[in-house]
Amino acid sequence: ILAPTRELAEQIADNIKAYTKYTDLSVVAVFGGRKMSSQVSALENGVDILVATPGRLEEHIEQGNVSVANLEFLVFDEADRILDMGFIHAVRKIMLDVDTDPQIMMFSATTSSQLNLLAKDILRKPKRIEVERANTTAHTVAHVLYPVDQERKTELLSELIGRKNWQQVLVFVNYKETANDVVKELKLDGIKAVVCHGDRAQSARRRA
Repeated sequence: ILAPTRELAEQIADNIKAYTKYTDLSVVAVFGGRKMSSQVSALENGVDILVATPGRLEEHIEQGNVSVANLEFLVFDEADRILDMGFIHAVRKIMLDVDTDPQIMMFSATTSSQLNLLAKDILRKPKRIEVERANTTAHTVAHVLYPVDQERKTELLSELIGRKNWQQVLVFVNYKETANDVVKELKLDGIKAVVCHGDRAQSARRRA
């Protein structure tokens, strides 16, 4: 199973371990940000289900730590994000090492010309299943728009958190630097805040 990020790969592996708890199936996750040596140890005796990010799997294949020659199933989870993150070359190199004719499944929230091209290259007579996305917004969610100047957004956020006594708030921003700035300003206002983005160490993101 290929996943675009270490977080998703780890989540998938944890779920599969729960599903296979009472079976003999072995599950291993390999991704960047962890020592290769510990992953090599987990791979030494072979594995039934391998969850990996494309880049790290490519490394293990090149070093002879794992073989994908006899794959039975190959799953691309969030295939659109795998391509968006620039893993197309790693994916193609991995496919060159597959000697069997595995069943391939690609899951994607969006489609693109690049994704369609990859599907055309590696899938044979595929069945395409499209699921119409229903209105997934929970009835308990209220949408509110606050017109505010760019430079006063965090000031307004801080004021709302205090006035409305919000206990748990998840804030999405466009850039890592913005995330750092928002957390810094909130802390100055006495609000406990943590940042979570790709420049943070994996351990720091886990703590967050």
